[in-house]
Amino acid sequence: MREAFGGLSTDWKEGINWAAVRAWRLQRAREAMARHGLGALLLFYDENMRYVSSTYTPGWNRLKPGLRYVVLCEGREPIVYEQGDIGIHLKVHNPWIPAENVRHSYTWIKGAAGPAAQSQVACWASRSGWTSSISTCSRRSSRPG
Repeated sequence: MREAFGGLSTDWKEGINWAAVRAWRLQRAREAMARHGLGALLLFYDENMRYVSSTYTPGWNRLKPGLRYVVLCEGREPIVYEQGDIGIHLKVHNPWIPAENVRHSYTWIKGAAGPAAQSQVACWASRSGWTSSISTCSRRSSRPG
C-alpha cells in the first residue's frame, strides 16, 4: 500500500499522473461514442464537460447549462466554448486543449423549440465556423432508426 502525502504535485514522488487521467477519460468517451454510433457529443453539464475536456467550470457558471459547452467530434480534440475572457485563461492553463479549440460561447435560450431553436443553431453554426449543418461533424450509423 502506498502512503498518501497529499494531493499536490512534488518532485520527489510519483503522484497522480493527470495527463494519463485526461487521456483515459477522453478515450472512454470516444469508446462510448463508437459503441453507440455517435459522431459527436454536445455537452452542457459541468461533470460531462470536465470529464471530456478536463476544464474547470467557474462557480458563477455552475448549474447553468448553456453558458459554456464542449463539443467532442469523432477523431478530433474537444472544442470548448467559453464565456467572456475565461477562454484566455484556458489557453494559458489548459495546454492539452489546442488554442484554436477554445472559442467564445453563444448562450442558448433554455427550452427554445421549433423555429427559435433552429435559428439559434444556425447562428451558432455560422459563428463557430461549422458548415450550415452540425451533422457535418457526425458519422452515419449502420444501425437502423
